[in-house]
Amino acid sequence: MTTMTDFVETPIAPDSGTEGRSHREPMPVPADGREVVKRMAIGSPRAVENTIRVLYLRGFAELYEWSPMQPTQNPGEVMSLMRWWVVLG
Repeated sequence: MTTMTDFVETPIAPDSGTEGRSHREPMPVPADGREVVKRMAIGSPRAVENTIRVLYLRGFAELYEWSPMQPTQNPGEVMSLMRWWVVLG
């Protein structure tokens, strides 16, 4: 069974330098060594709210860290975003 700590404690893989981005658009280098990772919850309003509350109860994130739900292009579907700061050593 996978737990939340499995995800939090996963080491950062070595950067290949090119995966997932254009050679013409360099990634900005954060001055303080931190970078934002965006985490999203997408689904029905009830499912997204429930997921956010369950993650809160498991100590993953505070409720206020999630953005207000926004509609997606799909009828009856919403999304909420949270930003997670990671330190890149």
